[in-house]
Amino acid sequence: MTKSAVCSAAWTAPLAVARARGGTGKTRQRPGWEESELNTLSPVAGRLVEAFREMDVIDSHEHMPPETERLKRTVNWQTLLSLTSGNSRPAHIAAAELYGVHKVAESELNLLSGRIAAANTPGIYRRVLRDRGRIRTILTQPYRPKGIDWEFDYWNLDEYDSDLFRMVMGVHTCAAIRTAQRVEQLAGEFGDSVSNLDDYLSVVEKQMKKWQSKGAVAIKMRAFPYPKPDRAQAEDLFHKVMRNQADHLLREDAPAEVQNPLFNFIQDHMFAVARDMGLVFQVHTGLDQQERHPKHMVPILRRHPRTRFDLHHMWLPDVKETMNIGRQYDNAFINLAWCHRCSPTATCTLMDLLLDHVPLHKTIAFGGDYRWEVETVYGELVMAREHLAAVLARRIEQREMTQAKAIAIAGQWFYDNAVEIYGLGKQRD
Repeated sequence: MTKSAVCSAAWTAPLAVARARGGTGKTRQRPGWEESELNTLSPVAGRLVEAFREMDVIDSHEHMPPETERLKRTVNWQTLLSLTSGNSRPAHIAAAELYGVHKVAESELNLLSGRIAAANTPGIYRRVLRDRGRIRTILTQPYRPKGIDWEFDYWNLDEYDSDLFRMVMGVHTCAAIRTAQRVEQLAGEFGDSVSNLDDYLSVVEKQMKKWQSKGAVAIKMRAFPYPKPDRAQAEDLFHKVMRNQADHLLREDAPAEVQNPLFNFIQDHMFAVARDMGLVFQVHTGLDQQERHPKHMVPILRRHPRTRFDLHHMWLPDVKETMNIGRQYDNAFINLAWCHRCSPTATCTLMDLLLDHVPLHKTIAFGGDYRWEVETVYGELVMAREHLAAVLARRIEQREMTQAKAIAIAGQWFYDNAVEIYGLGKQRD
């Protein structure tokens, strides 16, 4: 099979879609889809989708660079394809609704590429996300990995649209120190000198305040089986770092968090500082990865009951543990970022369970988890609205809920909860 044929197949493969359960009567079809690719919604779900389209949204999780970086890129139909999922439906939606290409076949790819390139002009973020998607605020991680697990290089934060974006910085920037040069580099930003661990913790606090002044509302971490912080072990390793005698930390195959008492101690200090500053910790839980299981967060949640932790991705497909944590701990919240394209079916089932078992104020329904693909952020938001509409419609049809209640829940999950958790201070229009 030629490369062109392989790429075309990525577009025309069967789509995993969530369908409303229990609906009767005539179905509502999204315009522009091939018969085999129709996403059908019951009439009740269709009405909910239309109501959801009029709601403001908080996009709680992206990796988007400043728009100026997107404009530098050569963009085409391949720009819409995410490498993090086999589900191409967000790209299909973007092609149809944003570029008017409803039947994505190999013969249409040049047309689609031309329209994507023509639209790649200043203001594309606002046109797609704010004007079409009604996304009021995007929480983005503004760093680009240098190729090593623990090393990051940030985009220029001043280039972001401050009305549209808020920042989520990386815990590794401060906690994953491995050389004296790195410590001196961070301290030098504030004109400080560092001779001991307490000096360095002071630098960390200044860095966090600087981030917040630049629009940061959260810090990103990963769920790992962290041991209880041990100051003596951390100080011993810190002194080795300052003497450049911590060679074992420099291996590229050694994640920063694993068996590193210094990382663990600094990160734990950041949890306490974040509490006082009102910063949230976003937590990556892996896709069926035991070392990134959400259960590893339980000791931290107990040790820092006033620090907020937003658990991302639900550790699909086994979501029971995350759901129980969200229900049990006041400072743990549940975030469905990336879930909608990862597994539409599992996500719809999960939302049903969340409605039954977790307080309504603790779930955030949307985060795209994309980098350059601004159009597919919109496509995945369309999916998220349809998934929640399908779940709530079944309850309306079974007379378990009114339409007004369903719309109120959607307002919480798509907007209000994120505003409250992250302190965004924006009321819905």
